[in-house]
Amino acid sequence: MLFSLRRKKRDKPGKRRVRGELAPLGWRARPGAAGPTPEERAFAVGAPDYPVVDGPHYIDVLDQLHRRLKPQWYLEVGAFTGLSLSVARGGYVAVDPMFRLGAPPPIFGQAHLMQMTSADFFASGFLARNAIRPDLAFLDGLHLFEALLDDFIAAERHAAEGGMIVLHDCLPSRDEMTARTWDEAKVRFWTGDVWKVIVILRALRPDLRITILDAWPTGLALIDRLDPANATLAEARDAQVAALRDVSLRAYGLERFFGALDIRSSFTHLQPQP
Repeated sequence: MLFSLRRKKRDKPGKRRVRGELAPLGWRARPGAAGPTPEERAFAVGAPDYPVVDGPHYIDVLDQLHRRLKPQWYLEVGAFTGLSLSVARGGYVAVDPMFRLGAPPPIFGQAHLMQMTSADFFASGFLARNAIRPDLAFLDGLHLFEALLDDFIAAERHAAEGGMIVLHDCLPSRDEMTARTWDEAKVRFWTGDVWKVIVILRALRPDLRITILDAWPTGLALIDRLDPANATLAEARDAQVAALRDVSLRAYGLERFFGALDIRSSFTHLQPQP
């Protein structure tokens, strides 16, 4: 649970701690800031041609989303250790092919742990069969863009009116993080190529509102104005996968990708709720 993660009082270089509250962290939270200071860039330990991602820990940002949105149903794909699940406050469905829960997950309503791949889960019809339409979904499964795209398509199809889908790992900070296989000897945090999903959504679904937050360490994308009846992504899925599968972020263009994003302060955008 979150209380067990509050022992360390200072963040080490390149590492945020879970605070249990949304703090004004990151250079974008400073009023009038035009860019990161040398100290802030050094903290982020990213490559110099990548943006600094130094906001609050993503768990604290998720916690704030739960406080603000108060979802009746929460869907999480890629729950694994249960850390991100620990901030849930209502009914939830958590999916992972191999749970490694570090502590008993919270139970404030119905709680469903589905140990299977997300593809098998969505194909099972569990959500429709149980009349579950998530108000909030957090997608943090396999870090390959085609898998995340499939998860997004399925999650949107089942989303509640006014719902939100949150994507993890959309802001890598060095080339090695974006590889389609994780080399743990080179990088601690692996984003894979899920950045491509942002490219696809921006190109094909201008009706969606996509907000990119500086949540440490690899960003969060908040997506709302969902349309469960929209089939655009499903129809274009195979063509998009074929076109982008072998394209690296460096080849696509760092400025082309990051320059199109309005990366916002997590603290300023959400403002703490009790």
